[in-house]
Amino acid sequence: MIHERSSARDLSAFVAPCVFGLRQGFKAPAPRTAESQRGTRAHLSMRGTDRRASVKPEWKCMKGCGACCKLGDFDEEVISDMLQKEEDVVEYLGMIGEDGWCKWLDTSTRQCTKYDERPRFCRATPEVFEELYHVDKADFQTFAISCCHIHISNVFGEASQEAMRYENLTKVPFGQTQQCEDE
Repeated sequence: MIHERSSARDLSAFVAPCVFGLRQGFKAPAPRTAESQRGTRAHLSMRGTDRRASVKPEWKCMKGCGACCKLGDFDEEVISDMLQKEEDVVEYLGMIGEDGWCKWLDTSTRQCTKYDERPRFCRATPEVFEELYHVDKADFQTFAISCCHIHISNVFGEASQEAMRYENLTKVPFGQTQQCEDE
């Protein structure tokens, strides 16, 4: 299943191979209630116009987040299946610090200290995601946003400041990533 092509319509297939959202025993966050969505809707409805319908999803890396740098608690077999190349697996496992975070993460700024030299598997581009995770380039935006939603939820929580910042950055509410696919 990990190496089959997936579409944005089957997000459950995205969870296993996604290096940003991969967590052993991951359970999708519960759907947001009307009360928890009220703040998001208010934010997206600035000046009385709901902008969700007019905004195309666009994945963006959020400066100062670092959720994708939480590397610990992974099943080595899944990492091996996902990365496929032994040297990538060895490099990935070697990046995990004692606290489970990437050893190249500056924890005070939550930014990568080797960003320009980071491994290919740390690069979020349509080409890398197609090669490593077999995600069609056309599905990259929704897939990458979904991965960030999952990982931010797992690391910081769905109601965290980071989650709200990411919703603001991408204009895609947590738990509603599939809205992106038909736009």
